[in-house]
Amino acid sequence: MEIVVCVKAVCMNPVRFELSEVGDGIDCGSRTLVMNEVDEYALEQALVMREELGGSITVISVGGLASQDALYVAKAKGVDRVIRAAADYVDPVSVSEILAKVIERLHFDMVLTGVESSDNMTGQTGICLAEKLGLPFAYAVTAIDATSSCDFLTVRKELGGGVYQVLDIRLPAVLCIQSGIQPLKYTAPARVLRARNEPLEVYSLQDLVPMAEGAVQPIRPKLVSLFKPETTRKAEILEGEPSHIASVVIEKILEVC
Repeated sequence: MEIVVCVKAVCMNPVRFELSEVGDGIDCGSRTLVMNEVDEYALEQALVMREELGGSITVISVGGLASQDALYVAKAKGVDRVIRAAADYVDPVSVSEILAKVIERLHFDMVLTGVESSDNMTGQTGICLAEKLGLPFAYAVTAIDATSSCDFLTVRKELGGGVYQVLDIRLPAVLCIQSGIQPLKYTAPARVLRARNEPLEVYSLQDLVPMAEGAVQPIRPKLVSLFKPETTRKAEILEGEPSHIASVVIEKILEVC
C-alpha cells in the first residue's frame, strides 16, 4: 500500500493573539511550529497500515522553511519519504492545488489528510484536494479496513450526533481522518534531532511543471480587526411554581426569536 499523508505545520501553544507587525496577519506569540494534531492522527493511521499491509509512506507539507519541523517529526516516526512544497499559501484552494501537483508526480494508492487545521479550521483542504485529483473521498473517517489485494477499502465516517456511515471506496482515494482514529505515539527528541541531519526533498512552484506561472492565485483573507468578545449575558435564577417558570422561559425564548 503506497500512502501519501499531507500535514501542516501550525503554531504551538499560542500565548496571545494580536495583529502582526508585518502584513495583515495574526501574531500568535510563538515562533515554534509543530505538526497539526489531526494530521498526526492521519500519519499514525498510515504507519499502522504500512505495518499491516507493507508499502511506503510519503509525507508532504506546504510552507516555508520553518514548516520543516513537522516533516522532521514525520521522518523521526519512520516514514519513507518527506517532501516540502516551498509556498507561503494558507487558503485551502491554493494549498490543495500545490499538493495535487506534487502528488501527481507520485505513485500512490491512498491520500490521507486531517479533517482540519488548528489555526484556520476551514476543513476544506482535503475535500479540495480530492476534487483537484479527481478522486473519491470520505470526510471525518474514524476507521479503515483495507487489504493489500483489493481495489476497494471500507471506511467508517462520522456524520455527527453519534451517527456513523460505512462506505466501500474504490482506490485510489482521499480520506480526511478524524482525531482519535489511532493513539498518538511519543516521538523521542533524539530521533527528531537525527532526522534534522537527513536531507529533505523540496519543490518550488517553478518545479511543479506543467503548472503554468500564475496558475495558483492565493486567496488571502484581509484581517479587519482583532478583539476579545464582550460579555453581554448574565445568569438569572427563576423561582416559583413550575407553571410560572415555564411561562417565563417561553417569554425569554420569544424575546430572542
